[in-house]
Amino acid sequence: MAQEVPRNASELRPAISPIKAALLAAVAAALILYGSLYPFRFYTPPPHTDFLALLLQAWNRPVGGRGDLLANLILYVPLGFFAAACLSAQLARKWALVLTILLGAMLSCSVELAQLYIPGRTSSVWDVYLNTAGSFVGALAAVAGGAGLFSAALGHRSRKAEPFVMLLVLAWLGYRLYPYVATIDLHKYWSSLKPLVLTPTFEPFRSLRLAVLWLVAAHLIEVTSGRSRAPVIVPTVLVGTLLSGVVLVDRVVTLAELLGVGAALLGWALARGSRWDRPTLLALLLVVVVADRLAPFDFTATETPFGWVPFRSVFRGHWGRGLQSMLEKSFLYGSLLWLLVRQGMPLLLATGVEMALLLATSLAQTRIPGRSAEITDAVLAGGLALVFALLRGWSGGKPIADPRNFGRPQAAAGAGEVPSG
Repeated sequence: MAQEVPRNASELRPAISPIKAALLAAVAAALILYGSLYPFRFYTPPPHTDFLALLLQAWNRPVGGRGDLLANLILYVPLGFFAAACLSAQLARKWALVLTILLGAMLSCSVELAQLYIPGRTSSVWDVYLNTAGSFVGALAAVAGGAGLFSAALGHRSRKAEPFVMLLVLAWLGYRLYPYVATIDLHKYWSSLKPLVLTPTFEPFRSLRLAVLWLVAAHLIEVTSGRSRAPVIVPTVLVGTLLSGVVLVDRVVTLAELLGVGAALLGWALARGSRWDRPTLLALLLVVVVADRLAPFDFTATETPFGWVPFRSVFRGHWGRGLQSMLEKSFLYGSLLWLLVRQGMPLLLATGVEMALLLATSLAQTRIPGRSAEITDAVLAGGLALVFALLRGWSGGKPIADPRNFGRPQAAAGAGEVPSG
């Protein structure tokens, strides 16, 4: 029997269960609270404190910098998306949108009021405006179709997209395109190319590391875009991301990046479709992760304290560098987890193996000068595994097939079933 072709984009939208959407919204809210209220050291204000004056001061505080504005906007987008996805399953879309915006505004107001009691924190009404706007953007994306419209735009009507892989690609793009601000200054363009043209430096380890990262990104982009479109989309995205260093502020193009992209495209073109591409990619990524965490391999007898508070170094440092670092690590650890699962390892076991690896290397960092030894990376890997587990049921709870097999005849799972090729 011929397979029915969907008539519109709404029929293509993957369904995520309300429970899973609510759990993801709760995870997003928990991350917001953790990041906004850290280090959780509240103080008791002196008697007769004029709270009205404090609120007026927050109301009249000027707008922050560009980075602060962007961070406050993006922070609430996941919350808005998953909250609206949950509510739209029970309510009309317009009410789901309204309630999600109210939820984001109430959470933001509560956080800003709580920050009045945290030394070193500043409250601002602009944060509320931007947080609410972020909730609106996320909610609008959810009620308008979200990942379903994105999947439909890619033109793959016969397959189910993998939302977790899409998130990994977005994390990689977020890491590579930071600080997300372009310029039209021709002098800046030349400055970005100077290290490549005038003082090219050959860095073997960095070139190999970047080649592996670009190769992983190429494979994930192929999974997202589909095998037929990949020969055009993968080189376009990789080369475009490399050239973005010319127009983005505070970025340069180096010889290591150029060699990394070239090696990644060559390796991807030679290995795609091979039965050994993913095992090889998994082995290379494991080597990069371990080497990254133990470099420069200069161990000492002196042991530094281990940090048991997750994300402590991120909050204490510059927010931009912390964001870029978290995006890169999310891409690395999420890709490693996904490759382990795709090699047949159960998700729970793959999570345990990865968290044990990260915890062991973190403990080893206590004897490496200049390294921040803490539990952050293991916790991040556990969080990524939770998101992976929740998103695996995005397509109605059905297992997701290997994207390299789309368009090929599939063996029927039982009597009377029709292959979905």
